Amino acid sequence: MAAKLFGIMMINVQSIELSIVNLRTLRQVERVRSDVSLGEDIYDQHTIDYDSVEQAAQALSGFVQIMNDYGVKDYHLWGSWSLSSANNADYIQDQLLVRTGLKIDWLSSSQETYLRSVAVAVHFPRFKQMITKPTYLLGINSGSVGISHYDQSNFVFSRSLRLGPVRIAEVLEDLQSSVPNYVEVLDDYISSQIVDFGRFLPGRRDQPSNVVMLGVAPFATLFRQQQSKAGVEELSKADFQAYMRTC
Repeated sequence: MAAKLFGIMMINVQSIELSIVNLRTLRQVERVRSDVSLGEDIYDQHTIDYDSVEQAAQALSGFVQIMNDYGVKDYHLWGSWSLSSANNADYIQDQLLVRTGLKIDWLSSSQETYLRSVAVAVHFPRFKQMITKPTYLLGINSGSVGISHYDQSNFVFSRSLRLGPVRIAEVLEDLQSSVPNYVEVLDDYISSQIVDFGRFLPGRRDQPSNVVMLGVAPFATLFRQQQSKAGVEELSKADFQAYMRTC
């Protein structure tokens, strides 16, 4: 039976990625990454400049050529929620459409959290065994923190907090010009967001919890020497705290 291939392109803050998947077997047949970083533009200016858009267009044109070489007829381009928060997100969307013929669909923060949870459920080792006990999936990206909770082999809830670096930078910029002790106020803001999340936690706290930290570039760099070939490292709470004290 002939393979039915589908191309998935994703633009996020740190890179642009292409994954070609065989839909009949659900196996990935090709994966390509282009290190086009758009994050600094958002952090510094809340916009993405022309040169970065040009680099993104060139990378995407290369991806289209790769898909043509594979004979891929169906493909789609998505963009991260963090990029959609740029002041000129509509301009980016229009320019990429004109230059590459690709229409970008922006993911919402809740969609990113959901897709991240699904990916972990499918690919993470011993996931079914792990979620028999309280388990939290913690994904941090530039715009938000996504937390999903499982217990007794069931999904309990998922919540997204606007606590990523982009959001914190926005709050900090506003505070610096209006509040003398802005660091303390920012700390109170972050704490209030976390306390608000705590209201959703279940009352059942009699068992140790598992925390799965997901796909964050700084964490990947931090734990690179600790990771197995599968990209997974298991640490006890004490080991994690000891390791963080050395960083």
